[in-house]
Amino acid sequence: MRLNYCVIFSIMLFLVLQKVTYAQQPHDHHKKIEHEAKELFRAEEYVQALPLYLKLDSMIPNNAFYNYRAGLCYYNSHNKARCLPYLEKAKKLKYKDPDIDLYLGHACHLNHQFDQAIGYFQAYKDSTKVLAIHKEHHKEKEHNEID
Repeated sequence: MRLNYCVIFSIMLFLVLQKVTYAQQPHDHHKKIEHEAKELFRAEEYVQALPLYLKLDSMIPNNAFYNYRAGLCYYNSHNKARCLPYLEKAKKLKYKDPDIDLYLGHACHLNHQFDQAIGYFQAYKDSTKVLAIHKEHHKEKEHNEID
């Protein structure tokens, strides 16, 4: 009887450990792809990084970062016009990068969406003014604290 419990416990332990190991494999695979994609992007190897970001996007479809990077990879390739849906999705998912409106403006221009391009360029121009004012205010504040 005691032997049966040991056998059953061993089988259950084996199954639990196997599920835990299996559950970690997709996460590890995802992290490996992400690391490789980031390294290629950092090295400005956009064409090689693109399929990795597209794969990551298919694995986690509503990730603003992956969409933004896929858009930038397309933007820095021979298929520049294909960057638009990825950049639009990144913007919709509230990706924070001061240059996103600039890239969206260029992407709309490439796709002959001139009114939208003007809107994005204006938004970029306005955001850079806000950043410049914020930086100037921060410098004045630091200068006043030193005095």
